[in-house]
Amino acid sequence: MDGALKVGANSLMGNPYASEDEVTDMSWSELARNNAFANPDYSKESFEQAWDTSKQGWKDAARDVMTSQAMTGPIPGPLNLQQATGASDEQYEAFLDETFGPSPEERAQAAAQQPTPQQHWETR
Repeated sequence: MDGALKVGANSLMGNPYASEDEVTDMSWSELARNNAFANPDYSKESFEQAWDTSKQGWKDAARDVMTSQAMTGPIPGPLNLQQATGASDEQYEAFLDETFGPSPEERAQAAAQQPTPQQHWETR
């Protein structure tokens, strides 16, 4: 019963990367110290990073719309724009990169050397 309560408490505000076994092995005081609200980061850098992440999310959504197959048909859509301008796939991709930055896949490849969120959490 105690383990189930700990897992429930952890699911509400704890370490999202901790396994059930790790959570049940923690004492209640460890669980209380190991949560998302224990060490909030209100620094300027943290807010700037959150703002950059938010902006990139909107750019990713716009890129998704601009490459969506669902937008084709009698109503002009983004891919019709590519066809109407006669842009090659490479030219259209370059336009997307210039407008919205690298694709999520390209960023994932570039970030392969970065620590994972779990590694970041474990260093706290």
